Amino acid sequence: MQEALDFLKENNEVAFATIGNGRPQMRVFQIMKQSGTTLWFATGPHKRVYAELQETPAVEILSRNGNISLR
Repeated sequence: MQEALDFLKENNEVAFATIGNGRPQMRVFQIMKQSGTTLWFATGPHKRVYAELQETPAVEILSRNGNISLR
């Protein structure tokens, strides 16, 4: 786990997948902060992604650097 967290500190731009209207929705997000194993992202209540997270809080992220990827 620590190796993954260290990778994300160096590669903090991630593909961020949510579910909206029953379908996957992808965006690029930047990890704003790490606190232990918690990753913090920023969005606002007027954004569609915010509503999607309220309805279905499950997400998936993908970060990549060269031929190394982390999901």
